[in-house]
Amino acid sequence: GIDTSASLSSYFDFGYVSCGKKINLYPTITLTPAYTQSTPSQSTFGRIINICQPAVTAAIKKVAPKRKVITAFTDRTVIGRIKAKENTVYQTPGEALTQLAAEGYTRVAVVPLALIADEEYERCKKICEIGKDKFKRLTCALPLMYSQEQDEVAGDVQTTINAVSGQFPRQQKKEALLLTASGTDKPSQTCFLRMQSKFDDAGYTKVFVSTLNGNPTLDTVIGKMKAAKVKSVVLIPFMLTTKDDGAEDVIGDGDQTQNAKLTAAGFTVSIYSHGLGENAAVRNLFVRRADEAWAALRKTQKKP
Repeated sequence: GIDTSASLSSYFDFGYVSCGKKINLYPTITLTPAYTQSTPSQSTFGRIINICQPAVTAAIKKVAPKRKVITAFTDRTVIGRIKAKENTVYQTPGEALTQLAAEGYTRVAVVPLALIADEEYERCKKICEIGKDKFKRLTCALPLMYSQEQDEVAGDVQTTINAVSGQFPRQQKKEALLLTASGTDKPSQTCFLRMQSKFDDAGYTKVFVSTLNGNPTLDTVIGKMKAAKVKSVVLIPFMLTTKDDGAEDVIGDGDQTQNAKLTAAGFTVSIYSHGLGENAAVRNLFVRRADEAWAALRKTQKKP
């Protein structure tokens, strides 16, 4: 199978490729998962490409300037929209792997831009599984919050909290911060429950975590905020970018968004419209995941 060694502890939408040619240069692949099936506007993709995703790519290149970096998107609709908006053509992960094999690369590290092991992360792993036979070695980095061991999961969650809390806006009296993630119905949803527990343990009495899918639910959080006598809420999408459909379900104006539901529940809502990709500390976590995936490539273990 694909190497997803538990020693990996950083993660993002890129992959490293170790060169199989007789030169000491190492390329990198970037894989971008698509989190929704619907089609955002072209201006949405302008924001994604121009701020969040390139910022992560640049962070990787900065620490490994001699490695090749390739960016790929899992959704062809996204690729088409970017081409129309930016006049830039991106590959799918499968196409990127085929290209690298044709160019003579024998080792590839894929780094998905994922926070947890959700459906999109599993999709990236399957793509790697299909393409692994093209290479001597292929590794897939872990998401930011992932581990087989409970204490290690808690460590990943705490590290992510440390990175994210640095961008929290200043709170007013009776004001809460609400971080909302896409979520999942997979077991990895426990990461968000752990986040809430750790915020509570650290004394963040008015910082809450909710998800669009899975737990904690918005209804549960609304009950907690009312019990804490919260009057206003700063709504923070816990997502790489605030300019995709997932974020729109959080901060948009539609009557089914979390923004609308919080307003209907009697809270005054303000929006913090900065994605995690704009946070240098979060980007550094992705860089660390990439470095771990790269280190796994350098192992001498041969493919069975």
